[in-house]
Amino acid sequence: MKSLKIVSVLFVLFLFTANASFAQSKLSDAEKKELAKDMKEYLAKLDLTDAQKKPYKEITQKYKTQLTGLKDSDAGKLKKYKEMKGIIENKNTEMRSLLTKQQYEVYLDQQEKNKEMMKEHKDKK
Repeated sequence: MKSLKIVSVLFVLFLFTANASFAQSKLSDAEKKELAKDMKEYLAKLDLTDAQKKPYKEITQKYKTQLTGLKDSDAGKLKKYKEMKGIIENKNTEMRSLLTKQQYEVYLDQQEKNKEMMKEHKDKK
């Protein structure tokens, strides 16, 4: 049962990371404002160059589409979890090649923060 909770939390976490607007539909107004503020701060910290902005957005959109399809599929939780892990790994690989070492660390830190925020959100329910 605990592994199913972890699978669910990780799945929701990555969807949240891939596209903040997806997660916003399930958040309160206060949480949406906090999310918008956090995303703005994250993007400022990430400090993408003009050359990085378009590829970053394309990579994010590509994996958002994949995760949304996975979320909507009829596959079992374990299969979804395994596929989600592969999608995350592929996204991280692409991001690693796009971002500088410092930017990639900021990117990974944000993933951890999002994970914690989703865990807190889930605990409130």
